[in-house]
Amino acid sequence: MGILKPSCVTARDGRIYAFGTATSYSTSDPSQVYFLVVSNSNPSQTLEDLSWTLVSAVPTTGYAEIYYADILGFHSGPNYSCTIDDKGVFSIIFKDDHNGVTSGLQFQPSPAGTSGTGTWKNITIPLDYKWTPLRFTELFNYKDIQGMNTLMHATVEGVNDVRVAALDPTTMTMNQGLTPWNISGVSTTYVRVVTSNGKSIFGYGDISIVQAWLFEHPLTSASLSPSGSPKRYNASEIYAVNPLFKSVIIKPIGNNIFIMNAEATPVHIFVFDGTGFTHLPAVPEGVPAIFSFEFLTGVDAFPVPFIYYGDKKGIHGIPISGPLAGIRVTAKNNISISEPYGTPPPSPSSPSSSSSSPSVSLLPTWTVDAKRSGGKTGAVIGGVCAVVVVVIAVLGFLFYRRKRQLEQTLNSNHQSNNSTEPVQPTHQDPKVKSTGTMENNTPFTGSKEEYPY
Repeated sequence: MGILKPSCVTARDGRIYAFGTATSYSTSDPSQVYFLVVSNSNPSQTLEDLSWTLVSAVPTTGYAEIYYADILGFHSGPNYSCTIDDKGVFSIIFKDDHNGVTSGLQFQPSPAGTSGTGTWKNITIPLDYKWTPLRFTELFNYKDIQGMNTLMHATVEGVNDVRVAALDPTTMTMNQGLTPWNISGVSTTYVRVVTSNGKSIFGYGDISIVQAWLFEHPLTSASLSPSGSPKRYNASEIYAVNPLFKSVIIKPIGNNIFIMNAEATPVHIFVFDGTGFTHLPAVPEGVPAIFSFEFLTGVDAFPVPFIYYGDKKGIHGIPISGPLAGIRVTAKNNISISEPYGTPPPSPSSPSSSSSSPSVSLLPTWTVDAKRSGGKTGAVIGGVCAVVVVVIAVLGFLFYRRKRQLEQTLNSNHQSNNSTEPVQPTHQDPKVKSTGTMENNTPFTGSKEEYPY
């Protein structure tokens, strides 16, 4: 069973897809591969039933360079963007300004009813491709009325513009439009982040730095030229909790959009359903800074959608509805598959692993924030306290009974013993004088085991 560290995750129809680079720990083929894995359908909001299956693994030789970028200890999460369409075609584009690498990769599954494991192809990204790395961008699929998917990419450019690109499937090249889109329709807009649910391009920002807005530009085709009329929605409720627009994240979750202020405590999350915003209960323990995310996506699982992300502390989920809405859940299990890719699990025979792994765990396989979990956490703490009280009571009763038995034995021995010669103690005891008699000058004739010192 290999433990994997993904570079990018995305979700569709209640499943999570994770992509990354791993090394085979098989002795017969220790090569480096690109992997694509998929989760079980509609995993629970607690993440306790989350499992993974390998979709494909291919040696990296001959393919575009896409790797886990860590600059000065911070994962460059915004420089990745990946998506999967309704036919199972997975795409990822990547930019690392530190090393001057810009590349892309696509996995195309074998047609239904045919044998094969699918095909991997490189995506060519021109050298003059405009992609601001410090902003969240979005790779997405636009589906036209004929059911054809087009891979598209939106990224913020300048102050109020958005660059849109589309993949030419014949040449496998991402082509950007010559004219940027003003998705707000207002010249004094500051668009800070952008995303898409495949039907519209959304941007979050402000007008004249005094009021927050969510901007929407509906997509009517896969054209690189803007069409239709942009819309905007007053986001004063979001502005009230984050007036400085600090570390704003905006991502799709199914057809909806969620907006989250990262690097803040507490974290406020809003869900936009096309008409208005729903403010979730605040996440009290916070989430990491933008560059500390190892991956982040929205999962449209049924019946409870959730935000799924990883950081240096583990893998987490934040349900957006139900009784755990707004409570951060931490998974106890890593992303792992049965195939020998990634990091091999600790050997059960090794001393370090056997000593550190408990044989029985009384804890659940997921944890929630104690500040918000209410009765669940209180019940666990109360149960532990009750056990401690019972143990103390039992020990006290046993001690009292033993003391009474010893006192009765001493009295019985004293009454039946006619000799007054004291017995010399084997050691000096604070209850025994140097003459060999007890403090009440009564000779002690019992054995050492009967003396309650």
